[in-house]
Amino acid sequence: MAKQSQAKKNKMQGYNYENEISKSLGWIHVYHKRIFYHKLPDTHAVRSVITQIRQLFYALPEYHQRKFRWLLGVHKKMTFPKQPWDFWLTVDGVSVGFEVKATKNPNDIRLYSMLSDHQFAYATHLELYGKGKAYIGICDRSSPQNHQMTILTRKEAREVLIEEARRYERGISMGMPFAYVAGFSHLPLIKAENRRTWSGPGFTKWDLRPFIDDISNGVRTPEQASSSKSVRSLCSPDD
Repeated sequence: MAKQSQAKKNKMQGYNYENEISKSLGWIHVYHKRIFYHKLPDTHAVRSVITQIRQLFYALPEYHQRKFRWLLGVHKKMTFPKQPWDFWLTVDGVSVGFEVKATKNPNDIRLYSMLSDHQFAYATHLELYGKGKAYIGICDRSSPQNHQMTILTRKEAREVLIEEARRYERGISMGMPFAYVAGFSHLPLIKAENRRTWSGPGFTKWDLRPFIDDISNGVRTPEQASSSKSVRSLCSPDD
């Protein structure tokens, strides 16, 4: 039971991280209209909607329950097709797949167990045949007040997987510290920020502007990059 409870907590950490990334991308979209993003629904999202429908059903008077009893026919085990990644982005016309993973054990990062085979295969196809880009964000959530994230490109993630294979061949643990894995990324480490709002206690925001700028600069000519404003210049850190 303890293992099941811990696994459920780890899943919720992942869902919270996905919600934080979604809100952070929405914050950037307000200022940078060349960005489109979409959170791809998964089985968890579908089941949560079904749960809400059933709760609404049982809150109805008995007369209405008889009228809408067909709602209970929605199968509990309803699933959603496998998705290649968590977020689908379009930045300056370039398709980007963005997978996010969270961990509470920063001393044992195993990318091999984090990524499914179909996810890495789709990322490879997107870059080689679709002329797009694929990234993976790994979040260290071991400290409640000091969440941090590193973002790897597909090639950088491949280097991490190769290093894990080398460690396995040498007979040592495949798990690597978060700081070591972050060293494979050419992007700076991103720290979480707590943003206050008028309607509530606030939410955790991630400054993803370096990530978005990296996508934009990779598809523009040097002349276009120098003449176009970056996301960092468009978004004020105090907004």
